[in-house]
Amino acid sequence: MAMGGDDVLFRSPSEQAGFVLACNQALLDRRISDSTYRTLLVMESLMMRHERMPSVGELAAERGCCPATISQHLSQLQEMGLLEPQS
Repeated sequence: MAMGGDDVLFRSPSEQAGFVLACNQALLDRRISDSTYRTLLVMESLMMRHERMPSVGELAAERGCCPATISQHLSQLQEMGLLEPQS
């Protein structure tokens, strides 16, 4: 919902960022780190916007971290069965 005066427009953070449906398995699994979970949410958001799997570089840029960190997150998601490598 937008509110504001003549020159300023305020928007809620959810309107700016949009929504992503999260996998309940990931949400409730205590083995997943908060950082890896955030990467999963960013990945799902980018997939919805671009209709394709984002690259490690795109995920790193969106998350503001290095590609090696993203690779670690993707490995953790694969080990948990939440992500399958593309063949």
